[in-house]
Amino acid sequence: MCSAGVIGLSTANCLIQAGFKVTIIAKDFPGPFELIGPDKISYTSPWAGAHNRFIPPTNGQEAQEHTFALKTFHHMAKLVGEGRHREAGLTFMKGIEYLENPPQQYLNLNREKAEELGYRDFGLLPDDKLPDGVKWGCEYLTWCVNPMMYCCFLLRQFVRLGGSVVNGVIHHPTKLFDQDQFSSASVVINCSGFGFNDQAVVPTRG
Repeated sequence: MCSAGVIGLSTANCLIQAGFKVTIIAKDFPGPFELIGPDKISYTSPWAGAHNRFIPPTNGQEAQEHTFALKTFHHMAKLVGEGRHREAGLTFMKGIEYLENPPQQYLNLNREKAEELGYRDFGLLPDDKLPDGVKWGCEYLTWCVNPMMYCCFLLRQFVRLGGSVVNGVIHHPTKLFDQDQFSSASVVINCSGFGFNDQAVVPTRG
């Protein structure tokens, strides 16, 4: 497994829970935010915004992304269920949305439609609860996470389950097979974001 960002750590945990032997190889690993300085700017996960906002789907791509959002919602709810894993940095809270010029898919939302889409505790805001200039508003149950805490939680969980970590820089994923300690590996999974000189992958924010 290449990279110890939130995608790499989540993938590694899924694999090790499924019974695979997994090693994470990365230049940077999660740590307390007090110890992550500006020299770690290429390690993006600790700095990411991390909250859930449902978007009513209007096409196949958006429907697939909404399905992913729902699965993530249920996964996060399971993590914090019954007061477990407070160290994950997860909080469930009321999400409130205001739209000045709402598209039709928002205007079509009502409690019944929202429930069909998987919203929890959905409600439309009455006009007297909307700020000036806002035409539409709603609220629903959602989650927010402290990414630095969450990445540390994922790494601890991975190691506790028997995973191993290696601090190193990989310039191409297939080069791992040339190293004696990984010569018996059957699969290399690249979760590095951008890297390995892949011209098709470029940063879009930051």
